Amino acid sequence: MRRRAIGCLLNFLKVKSWRILSRIRNREWGIGHWALGIGHWAWGIGHWALGIGHWALGIGHWVLFISITPTRGRARGHRPYKRRETRVL
Repeated sequence: MRRRAIGCLLNFLKVKSWRILSRIRNREWGIGHWALGIGHWAWGIGHWALGIGHWALGIGHWVLFISITPTRGRARGHRPYKRRETRVL
């Protein structure tokens, strides 16, 4: 589901940017402007991917930390809140 959504988004971006770039090329602004546009677009996508990578890394570390850090109850092998016996006199 997520992969399909990302693919859809990337395809939309490709189509959108290609239309814009081809429009620029049709106006004959020169291949330099076109290449510059593609460069900036690629740079942006790269940074976006880098950001997602760092975010995933952070979540991974967080999950790992939680999984290796035992809670007080689990560490000693008993329930943290044990009910005490109350005697009625």
